[in-house]
Amino acid sequence: MRDVFSNALRNSVLYERDLASYEKAKLIWIRNWIARFGDSSEAWIEIPEAKVNHVPNPTGHSVLCWSTFYPDFNGVFCFIPYQAV
Repeated sequence: MRDVFSNALRNSVLYERDLASYEKAKLIWIRNWIARFGDSSEAWIEIPEAKVNHVPNPTGHSVLCWSTFYPDFNGVFCFIPYQAV
């Protein structure tokens, strides 16, 4: 998951306009990941029930809004589970 999350930056305006800034942002992301989860490429995080948003989800997969930049809590802003229609 570490590399998948850092690759999300590739879809940003930052990547399209400034490759050096993109590379710096990716290194910061990975550094925060390693500080939090070690060198493992995957991690389990607890999703508090208060952060689960039960709304229609047409994406075909679950959606997690999460960041390694908030050490005071587990970084979960919201989670939308996949629900087959």
